[in-house]
Amino acid sequence: MTKYMIKNIKGLRNHMDSGYASGDFVEIKKLKHSIKIGDKKFEYKDIDNDILISKKFLKDNFTKGTYKSEIPKHILKPLLIIFLYELSKAITYEIIVRKQANDMVDVPRDYEVSK
Repeated sequence: MTKYMIKNIKGLRNHMDSGYASGDFVEIKKLKHSIKIGDKKFEYKDIDNDILISKKFLKDNFTKGTYKSEIPKHILKPLLIIFLYELSKAITYEIIVRKQANDMVDVPRDYEVSK
């Protein structure tokens, strides 16, 4: 069984009267032996509604797999880059501060110390 997403609801309204809408997911199983009714050959079957589907109809009205949006990838990649940049800045600052914490400070001796 494979999940298919409906992409063309107009073609489905005439063929399948099952209440599906565009973007819905349907489990479709490929039959081991194709079924021939009249001059039509059916190679697939909708699991939920027991509807036979031809290969051409499947290609015209369904896409294999689930829909994957590209938007999260375009948003997450720049955010990850900014996060890593800011993290490296903070770590570098902390390293510099700790390295310089024990440095001797040279005080200018413009005046004499009286005893």
